[in-house]
Amino acid sequence: MHAISRCSTTSLPAENNPDKRYDFTHVLDFCSQLKILHVNGINGNYLQSNINPNKLNYDFRIFKKVNILSMKEVCLDCIKDLALLRMNLEKLTITQSKMTNLCQILQCDVLHKFNFDSTQIWTNLVLMDLSFNCLTEIDQTLSLIPSLQILILDQNRFSSIPNLVELKNLTTLSICGNLITKCQQIHLSLGNILHLNLSQNSITSLEGFAKLYSLESLNLTGNHISNIEEIKHLCKLPCLEDVKLTGNSVSTIVDYRVKVFEYFGTRAQEICLDNEHPLQHELDKVSIRRALRILKEGSTPDILNTR
Repeated sequence: MHAISRCSTTSLPAENNPDKRYDFTHVLDFCSQLKILHVNGINGNYLQSNINPNKLNYDFRIFKKVNILSMKEVCLDCIKDLALLRMNLEKLTITQSKMTNLCQILQCDVLHKFNFDSTQIWTNLVLMDLSFNCLTEIDQTLSLIPSLQILILDQNRFSSIPNLVELKNLTTLSICGNLITKCQQIHLSLGNILHLNLSQNSITSLEGFAKLYSLESLNLTGNHISNIEEIKHLCKLPCLEDVKLTGNSVSTIVDYRVKVFEYFGTRAQEICLDNEHPLQHELDKVSIRRALRILKEGSTPDILNTR
């Protein structure tokens, strides 16, 4: 990548020069047609040399047709002309770059950050993966990616779920392995999210999920949920069909699966719990438990009010 960047900006001999070693046109032509590009940086010097790749510039001018770009361990301060990809780029992955703000990439060519205009919009970007960075919050440059559908923020430093309400097309959000402990009224921050991954955090309550009415799947593996009654906050979500709770202490209680399915009542057979739909004997136990409640209470039981 560095060699190509340097050669593309270096004066070369005239076309009639017979020395083919200087003929770089076929490489430039190939690069100009690429659709997918992976760039891996290196922390420190390359092998035994005194060359530090992350202190050299990455020039994207000749990669104008790229629509899938991934960068790993790349110094964002060394990126040049990435803005030329704004119109074409559909998927962007930046990992282990020590990124702290979105503006470092979405406004990489803008001197005065947070001054927006229509020329800065990433028109076709639908997936952005910013895992393994140093993000603690999402800044207002979020408005520059209006078409985004999938956002991955795994292994950063978020202590709360960021406000993503401006992303009207967002359907999938992953914030795995962060520092989140509370999720209060997150429907105000996420809008009509369909798939939510909050695994490997420190969440103890499910109350904040009660109004995510469009939610279809929820991954909460490896959190700190211990009380089975927390399921009552999920059982009235009409679209929810996939729930993952392994790695929480609640999943170790007696008849854990049956008790979870019981909260969902007549919808129990529609729920996939921890990657497995209910077995017939589990549905039978749910029916028996509901029948016993009817005998005890004299009417169809409302488990939400009897726990």
